[in-house]
Amino acid sequence: MLRFRESPPARRAVFHAAVGAAALALTSCDRAPPRLVPARLALAAAAPAARADEPPRPARNSRGTPEVADRTRRDFDSGCLRSGCHSQLAKTPFVHGPTAVGACDACHTAEGPAENHRFRPTRAKDQACAFCHRAPPRDAHVHQAFADGDCTGCHDPHGGRSAALLDTEDEARLCGACHRPDHHPPPQDDPKLETPRFAVIHRPIDEKRCLVCHAAHQSAHPALTRRPERELCLSCHEETLRALQSGAHVHKPLETECRACHVAHGSDTAHLLRGEPRALCVGCHEDVAKEPAAGTHAHGALAEAGSCLTCHVSHVAPTKALAREPLANACYSCHDREIALGDGRKIADVRTEISRAKHPHGPVASGDCAACHRSHSSPHDGLLARTFAREPYVEFREDAYALCFDCHDARLATDETTTSTGFRDGSRNLHYVHTNRAKGRSCGLCHTTHAGDLPRQMRHAVAFGPGNWQLPIGFELTAAGGSCRSGCHREIGYDNRQPPPTLPAPRSSIRPSSPEEASGEDRK
Repeated sequence: MLRFRESPPARRAVFHAAVGAAALALTSCDRAPPRLVPARLALAAAAPAARADEPPRPARNSRGTPEVADRTRRDFDSGCLRSGCHSQLAKTPFVHGPTAVGACDACHTAEGPAENHRFRPTRAKDQACAFCHRAPPRDAHVHQAFADGDCTGCHDPHGGRSAALLDTEDEARLCGACHRPDHHPPPQDDPKLETPRFAVIHRPIDEKRCLVCHAAHQSAHPALTRRPERELCLSCHEETLRALQSGAHVHKPLETECRACHVAHGSDTAHLLRGEPRALCVGCHEDVAKEPAAGTHAHGALAEAGSCLTCHVSHVAPTKALAREPLANACYSCHDREIALGDGRKIADVRTEISRAKHPHGPVASGDCAACHRSHSSPHDGLLARTFAREPYVEFREDAYALCFDCHDARLATDETTTSTGFRDGSRNLHYVHTNRAKGRSCGLCHTTHAGDLPRQMRHAVAFGPGNWQLPIGFELTAAGGSCRSGCHREIGYDNRQPPPTLPAPRSSIRPSSPEEASGEDRK
């Protein structure tokens, strides 16, 4: 027996409405086969309106999400979509085929009598979609939801906002529901779950286009990427691809994977780097990280913002060591002005010094700064590669001139006689004369290191003493040799065309050749 809470007149009205609806259905057999209308539905049609103090309950679709209130007339003899209960399912921009034609029984099967209005899936969860949508052969990497047959985890079975019937309005929101950012995760109640809180976001992520890089169901590549990692990145980053096609020197990680240095979605560092540039570089280049610790002099660029990227490029370069430009030009990008050091000294404007000089040092002329300097650090002042005596006077030792003797033959300073240098008087080696003495002259006393106006990088003058007095050198080159008129000695010339004249030694220095000479017996 039906029981109602309404007043007796209301009960009578509902009862008569139910009987009338049933009678109408039974008397329509001349137009169509008789159909039984569930009493529960008929009663619902005749039920009194909701009280004013009761808030309306929004209709919900099969996925449990609220629908827009349906204002169409309830007609329970017109199928699921036209009955007024599920009409919204066919009003999405893209509608699933069975939904569009009202073939609800393709996926749903009534459970028990029709008046129960209870349904179960026609097929098992992992077979429901495969009945129509044949799955391709499995690839090496399969989306877990796809492997489990959980198609409705991403797709709405009735309709959606895209041709793929996605369950949300954009890809990023859908993917972000499961795939949280690597770090800085937003809270659970963040309405923009798909937007990572990074300072720099990869453009496809920012534009909510996950499927630009990833396949939805399966892929032959890890992380469901559409192509091999390097090929995928270069398909958009065309400037790097062009550089690869023309560059002679390629950063090793770029030959295989970009993610050695970059993250795919977002980062707090520019260019989507995995970390601060210097820390990232020394993570692989451990030898460089150890250099400043071992050396007493570190390159200032290592302490600056940008660090390694001040001198190097990250992907491809026409020069060795991925230098930003030919080595000399890379060095000149900083050494084109005077640089003050912390101890009060100054590094000269090397570029200007060289550009104004007529005679550059050989390595300078070829742009090979690394012939004399180290790039990162050195135990020697000026980042020099080997020992170089900066004092004007130094006791001669080959190791004191190690930097110069990397290129120049050490015999220039060790042989008393020679014909292999123009700085000789006859065959008397004047380099030997200057270096092998109590106050041996260093190379830098007479020669500049980078370039000079005089041949052989001879100086006009040299800073001398605590007050940096400019001690004149007074060198002049002649066809026969040359001469010096320096602050060290009177003007002295040399002739490298003829052997020097043999001069008699002072008498006091002549040794006796025999005992007789020593005793003076042969003297007349």
